[in-house]
Amino acid sequence: MKICEVFEAIQGEGGLTGMPMLFIRLSGCNLNCEYCDSKYHDLDGKETKIGELIERINQSNKQYICWTGGEPTLQICDISEVIKATVNKYHVLETNGTQQGFDASLFYHITISPKDENTAKYWQLRKDNSEDNITIKVVTDLQRINMDLLNYADYLMPLTTFNNQEDEQIKRRVWNYCIKHNFIYSPRLHIDIWGNKRCK
Repeated sequence: MKICEVFEAIQGEGGLTGMPMLFIRLSGCNLNCEYCDSKYHDLDGKETKIGELIERINQSNKQYICWTGGEPTLQICDISEVIKATVNKYHVLETNGTQQGFDASLFYHITISPKDENTAKYWQLRKDNSEDNITIKVVTDLQRINMDLLNYADYLMPLTTFNNQEDEQIKRRVWNYCIKHNFIYSPRLHIDIWGNKRCK
């Protein structure tokens, strides 16, 4: 497996916000989003034996294991092997949703962060017709980014630019929109604490 980093932290966004987890950031992505906050995943990636990762997971006292990236589902076969060897843990997935044929039942929870409407439509239909624990999170500034995806969202998360004044405006804009339209607001607690520094 090609892995960028393995670290313990607090889940800062989505439906499990505040939960301590072991994060596994995989290298590689099939998209190149302008607002990606983990572009370093490719530069820092290194090959890691599956057995070593299984041992690291079993040694951790964290019950929740978060697979993130990059785009983790590009390595779904290896992920599946690790999950089957660590079934005593709750595995959660953060994905852009473009890889659609994998077994969602492997995961305790899946957060889809779609970047186009076809992907959002697919996952909305899939979550409405299955028992899998899937939520759709849309990142937006409510001006330009992902405006066509708002109606598919379970959560809206404010875009982060790392310009403090602009980010405060975006947060308040998304906050007020969520109130008006009955969306769940997803914070970015790790950004509030660490800014653009890696929180490992």
